[in-house]
Amino acid sequence: MRRQAVMTAQKCCDIKMILIRHAGIAAMDRVIAQISQTIDWEYLIALENSLTARGLIDMKVRAELDRHAHNLARRYLIKKARLKGDPFSTAEEEILDVLATTVVTLRRTRQLPHAIVKCLRADGLIGAVQRTLCYRPGMLPRSDLEQDGVPRTALEAIVNRHPIDFDADIVAASSLSAGQPNEDPFQAVSWTGQLSEHRTVNGTPYPRNECASFA
Repeated sequence: MRRQAVMTAQKCCDIKMILIRHAGIAAMDRVIAQISQTIDWEYLIALENSLTARGLIDMKVRAELDRHAHNLARRYLIKKARLKGDPFSTAEEEILDVLATTVVTLRRTRQLPHAIVKCLRADGLIGAVQRTLCYRPGMLPRSDLEQDGVPRTALEAIVNRHPIDFDADIVAASSLSAGQPNEDPFQAVSWTGQLSEHRTVNGTPYPRNECASFA
C-alpha cells in the first residue's frame, strides 16, 4: 500500500510538472505572438524592458525580439528615407541590413538615425555608402553614415563583395583598406561605363560620382 501510494504521488508530481511546463510553453508562445504583432517602436522597447525585468527572455524570445526589431528598422528606413526600388539588388539588401542593425541599436537607446535617413534621402543606398567611404578626416561638413555609428568596415566589406555596383575609386580604396589586391583599374573603369546608364537612386537616374563631388 505504501509503495502504491508513493508511486501515485510520483505520478501526480510528474503530471503537475508537465502541466506547468506546458503552461510555460503556452505563455512563451503568447509572448512571441505579442512581439510579432507589435508595429510601434516605443511599445516594442517597453515590452522588451518589461520581459527583461520579469526574467521572461529566453533564447527563443530574444531571437524573436531581435528579428522583429530588425524588420521594424528596415521598414522604418524604407519609409523615412523614401527608398524606391524594391526589390533591391543584393548589394542594396546587404546595405539595408547593416543600416537596420545600427537603427535597432540607436532605437534601443532612445536615439534616432538622423544622419542615416538624411544620407539615404540624398544619395540612396549605394550613394550613401560611397559618400561615407569618400569621407576623410578634415573634410567639412560631414554628413555620412558613420555619424550614426554605422561601422565603416561593414560597408567596405559590402563593396568588396559587390565591386561592380560601386565606383572604381571606392572599390580600390575598400580593397586597400581590407588588404585585398586591387582590381585592374581599366576593368573597374569599364564596369563604371557599363553601369552609368542604369544606376538609379530613389527611382531617378544616378550619375557616377567621384569622391570630389561628395565633398
